[in-house]
Amino acid sequence: MSYQIDFEPVGRRVQVAESVTLWQAARDAGVGLSAVCGGTGTCGRCRVRVLSGQVSPLTTAEVNALDADELAEGYRLACQAVIESDVVVVVPEESRTSQVSILAEGTGRGSVQVEPWVRRHTLHVPAATLENQIADLQNVVQAWNEHHDSKPTFALSALRQLPFALRERDGHITLISVDNQVVHVEAGDGPEHILGIAFDIGTTTVVGFLMDLESGERLAVSSLLNPQTKYGADVVSRILFSTQSDSGLQTLQQEIVGALNKIISDTTHAVAVAPESIYGMTVVGNTTMYHLFLGISPAALGRVPYTRGFRCSVLAGEGTGHRHPP
Repeated sequence: MSYQIDFEPVGRRVQVAESVTLWQAARDAGVGLSAVCGGTGTCGRCRVRVLSGQVSPLTTAEVNALDADELAEGYRLACQAVIESDVVVVVPEESRTSQVSILAEGTGRGSVQVEPWVRRHTLHVPAATLENQIADLQNVVQAWNEHHDSKPTFALSALRQLPFALRERDGHITLISVDNQVVHVEAGDGPEHILGIAFDIGTTTVVGFLMDLESGERLAVSSLLNPQTKYGADVVSRILFSTQSDSGLQTLQQEIVGALNKIISDTTHAVAVAPESIYGMTVVGNTTMYHLFLGISPAALGRVPYTRGFRCSVLAGEGTGHRHPP
């Protein structure tokens, strides 16, 4: 059996199965409810008012959290009230996570020398001839070696672009390299901007900065509430949620990846560039946040002796690697 739940005044409706709490239904409907405790009933923040329908009897946690007037008006803790029929619920403004203030600015540290790991290399490659039937890749590497000491490697995607780019402008091409691996080949001088994006994943909020990696100019900034707050406002609650079911960790990872993709879409749209123009990404956060972002279980952080899964920078791309801290 399933029940229909209406959330007012936000105008959300969802169908849920039996034995589901109002808090779980709100998550399914995309309604953000404050729940510092992660739905255990100890914080009392997920107050809602039941207008119609049947839910389970009051729990001890609700009796302790709600005063007599609230109980008389039909207030319940969403994490404690189990749905037993179709229900209409009012979500007060103070119970919504959307009321959190998001900080997207900080104090500058003066001028900084730009040393990006993503670089542009413009080359003129002489055409092959019948007398010199040199392969395209070898031809480009020879032209590269005239200006660089190190030999590049090419990603498969770049190799696919190379034959067409090499002939479109009579050998005038631009290579985009990431840590000395060529990841993009384009005829002519290449894209207008070599873009990167930096994310700060906070427990409550997420901020993304779209940057020009050559000039160091910040082109756009976007921020939003960390969607993982639906599963608990603090790291302890999220660690607990990640261990409560086989899909808990995957759910939390999908939520934060979705948030980063939304910020990428917003910032690139703001400056009228394609998301594919981003060649590098840096993500920082506290220990729990970066474990969840990478899909690495933070369970050990929640119990003595509180150890993390790793302590180094992680590199991700067509290959993977890591950098140890100093």
